Amino acid sequence: MKVKMPGGKDLTWEESLVLFTKESSEHLDAQDDLNREKTFYSNTIQAVNEGVRLLLKNKISFRRPTDYFAEMLKSDEQMKKVKGALLKQKEDIESAEERRRRRDQKKFGKKIEAAKRVEKVKQKSDNQKKIKKWSEDTSLGYDDFPVLAGEEKEENKNSKKRKLEQGKEQQVSKKRQAKNEKFKTPGKRRGDKRNTSESAADFSSFSVRRNKTIDPDLRKKMGANKKKAPAKRPGKNIRKNGGGKRK
Repeated sequence: MKVKMPGGKDLTWEESLVLFTKESSEHLDAQDDLNREKTFYSNTIQAVNEGVRLLLKNKISFRRPTDYFAEMLKSDEQMKKVKGALLKQKEDIESAEERRRRRDQKKFGKKIEAAKRVEKVKQKSDNQKKIKKWSEDTSLGYDDFPVLAGEEKEENKNSKKRKLEQGKEQQVSKKRQAKNEKFKTPGKRRGDKRNTSESAADFSSFSVRRNKTIDPDLRKKMGANKKKAPAKRPGKNIRKNGGGKRK
């Protein structure tokens, strides 16, 4: 396959890599975008298939090697600038969202505060009406004084506090339990420290070191006849002066 170039010189396909399609695009309507793009797409597919066939026929390698690294169009410095710009844009968006969230919270807080003020004024007027009604009715005494609106919430808080304190009292710590076991709780305590035959024969808590004047026979019986500990080695100065020589 040869291609005729201007000037009368013929080139082989390997030198020119020129491809022609069967369908021409000269008769297409320039205003018909869909039909025009469809024709371009089909012509491109035909040219690619024909080119691959010719490359394989002429044994020309066209696939990229696995160890091929293409040079980037942009340098590393330029890519760092692009990355920095993207990070800055992200931070600006996050800061704008944070400011908007704070504004919304501030508006919401103002609404809650205004609602509380309205509720407080309403409670005050209701309490005044209750007190006025109680003072005008001569049949009611001090025991019939009405429960005001603010006192109900305070009473509920106090009841919750008392329940929490009762729960804490029920949960006794291990340290408290040990002290209660040691010093006993109030109740019958007569005879707690009186000896019995079992406690009198029990020598587990007896200390031989604190009772050195014990009878030798009893010491042997209790297993207190241990070997005497060896004498400590004299100090360096004493040994240097000859005071620590063995005779």
